[in-house]
Amino acid sequence: MKKLFTAMTVAAILTSLMLTRSMYVEQLEIPIIIIGTALLALMLKFPEDRKEKMLAHGMRIFAAFVIGWLFSTLDLLLDHLFFYQPTGFEDGAYLTLAFKYEEFADSFFLLAVTCMASTSVFILVQLLFKALKSSRNPIFK
Repeated sequence: MKKLFTAMTVAAILTSLMLTRSMYVEQLEIPIIIIGTALLALMLKFPEDRKEKMLAHGMRIFAAFVIGWLFSTLDLLLDHLFFYQPTGFEDGAYLTLAFKYEEFADSFFLLAVTCMASTSVFILVQLLFKALKSSRNPIFK
């Protein structure tokens, strides 16, 4: 079930990236990338010993950073390959992929940091619900 959900999440993200015609991640794609990245990072399996729980959560948060950066870069690559992009130069030369990446690298970093933050919030909410649901909690007895 987890593999199916992972495949569906990746397919939804890739579909949203391919359907828009822009040189950069659009307003619709940003929340899809952030939420999809957070879900993918939460589905990663790491050791869950009592001593290593914080390390596993840290690895998920770092994975969200990497996955967010990869999806942003993939969007730029897909837009560069599939759609005609107007040029930014007076001589009419096409913008190279390297130039486009250099232009948007700072924005990709901020989007990846946002993916990290959203994954952190999802982990905190998950830990809160686990703590509320635990058998030691007098509220749910």
